Order: sequence, then C-alpha cells, then structure tokens
Amino acid sequence: MSRGFGRQPQDKATTILSNGELFCGIVQHSVTGRWQTWMSFHGTDIGCVTAHKSREDADNVARQIVAAWESGLENQEKVTAFMRSLPSDDVPDPLPQDVVMRLSKKIR
Repeated sequence: MSRGFGRQPQDKATTILSNGELFCGIVQHSVTGRWQTWMSFHGTDIGCVTAHKSREDADNVARQIVAAWESGLENQEKVTAFMRSLPSDDVPDPLPQDVVMRLSKKIR
C-alpha cells in the first residue's frame, strides 16, 4: 500500500485521511485470482481501477497512480486521460466486502 499526497479531499466530513492524501495498493481478487489496483480518497471508499494477471504489472500501475497524484494533475481532462492510459488485462471485479473492510482498516 502506498500513500500519495496531492489535492485536498473535497468532503472533509467523510474522510479519515489527512488533507491531500490518497491511498493506493494492490490486492489479489479471491475469485478471479487477478491482481487489482485500488485507490481510496477518503479511507472508507475502496475503488478498483485495473486488473492484471501479474502482481508486478499491478504494482507498477499502483506506483504510476501515486506518482501522478503527487505530481498534481491539473484538471479533470488530464485525470481522465491518465486513468484511460493505465494498462489493464481485464475489467476489475468488485471486491468482497470483507476485503474492502480489511483494506479500510489498514488505511486507518
């Protein structure tokens, strides 16, 4: 799991992270076995972004996300273009609730 610093979260009331933090990591999906990159802006929202056959590929994407966050993407168009440029072997599957809870707990 990595922590990146960038813009401030918009809804301070629902965040458990400090201003401008983003958590990003990888997790192996229990059903598909694929390695998925995930992000959290508030510490309670875990969203999967990409899915990979290789743990190394997922780890590289997670590092790209943190680096982009830290560099500060200037506008929505650049964020969208960056997210679309990320490589993925497949569409990520929703994580089971127990995995989401475990990741959220680790962030705290």
